[in-house]
Amino acid sequence: MFTPRFAFRRRDAIRSFAVITLCKVALFLVLAKSGYVEPYVGGSAANYYLPTAASIVSTGAIGDADTLARRTKISPGYPTFVALTEWIGGRWYLFVLVAAQMALDCGVAILLFLLGSWETSVGAGWLAGVLWLVFPPAVVISTWVASETLATALLTLSIVMLIRSLSRQRAVASSFATGISLGITTLVRATTQLLPVVLLVLSAVDPRQRRRLTYLLIFAGMCLMIAPWTLRNLYVVREPIIIQTGYGP
Repeated sequence: MFTPRFAFRRRDAIRSFAVITLCKVALFLVLAKSGYVEPYVGGSAANYYLPTAASIVSTGAIGDADTLARRTKISPGYPTFVALTEWIGGRWYLFVLVAAQMALDCGVAILLFLLGSWETSVGAGWLAGVLWLVFPPAVVISTWVASETLATALLTLSIVMLIRSLSRQRAVASSFATGISLGITTLVRATTQLLPVVLLVLSAVDPRQRRRLTYLLIFAGMCLMIAPWTLRNLYVVREPIIIQTGYGP
């Protein structure tokens, strides 16, 4: 398999990712100024993400007291992220959101680069990062008000941390930190909310004691992040909703 070989250092590769990302942001802003593109607001954004983010900014609460759907239909992580961009960007917050999501894609590229350089070569890692930054679906989705970009960045971080934890002899802190990262990922997009069950099964069947401890630490970290939201749902909504009522938004 062909992998490019370059004589640059890691910081040169990371710098190239930053340049590509800045070019993407600048191009989007120029096209938006010219009226060719704009941040895409779909049904989930209009009905859930943006109203919930506005509620966070104005009241500090995740949803209106009389709106059950807004409290349970979606995970809390992405609306909180949108609320942060609204607080920073004011009336231009949707464009700040797009720029932030493109920066998150740059973070994914750096993580892919680091993982590739650890496991194969610097050239392979650099190629993986560049391909992600110019991958058309990733570029397009970064201009949407949607949780995919943030969830992808957090999941990629969690996977890199998991691989590093499993490859080390003593990784108590990193294993627990992996669980924290996976918990935050789940609060952004609940598709990983059943992963703790898998971790418990692995901790029971894996014959290697060190691996069992790793799985249990990851499980503990995830539960630490998810449990407060689940308990909040029990108290506020009075239903045993782990994260959200559906996977749609």
